[in-house]
Amino acid sequence: MGIELCYSDHIETLAGKLADDLRGGSLGRDPFIKPVVMVVNPNVAKWLQMEIASRNTVAANIDYPYLEKGLWNILASCDPGEKKPRLLKSEKYQFLVLSLLLGSRRDEPEIGPLLNYLYDASGAESADYSRRAWQLSEHLASVLREYEYNREDMVRCWLEDKLLYKDDAKASSNIKEMEAAQRAVYRRIFGEGGIRDALRDKTGELLLTLPQYER
Repeated sequence: MGIELCYSDHIETLAGKLADDLRGGSLGRDPFIKPVVMVVNPNVAKWLQMEIASRNTVAANIDYPYLEKGLWNILASCDPGEKKPRLLKSEKYQFLVLSLLLGSRRDEPEIGPLLNYLYDASGAESADYSRRAWQLSEHLASVLREYEYNREDMVRCWLEDKLLYKDDAKASSNIKEMEAAQRAVYRRIFGEGGIRDALRDKTGELLLTLPQYER
């Protein structure tokens, strides 16, 4: 089966095409199998429900997964393994980063520059250490997830224990230092024998991001 791509500069036109396809495809379809419409956020899902209902009288039994979850389900359906991995959601991703930060020392090589944020000028834990650790873990988790989707070249280097900017004469020392620290965090979590593997050994469940599953 080929893929049909529809283009328009008016979202209402695309919604109308979707409603027509859903109406036409419902004939002879198993009523217990839901059509899948992947969306980027709940607002789009709600708007589409109303648009489809206004055109088709009713908009029932339609599944609206977010894009990441929808693509994950497609990959899982192609995975021949009996025990499939689970999607590593953003909240649990942050918990993995937080676990690493709280278990690390400030004087550790590479990761040290990131941990400086958690300490005051005297080297003692800051008065709001816990809040700062939470903020830092949230930021790092977001950055690392973004790299997996948009900086595949960098992540590939990290997995090979290399640095993308190490020999780049145009990159500042601060950029190189930060990349080394981020690589250390990523590898300690997702490298062989890292935090994720330890969690898998305890729970029996392997957690992967969508790009990791695709690899």
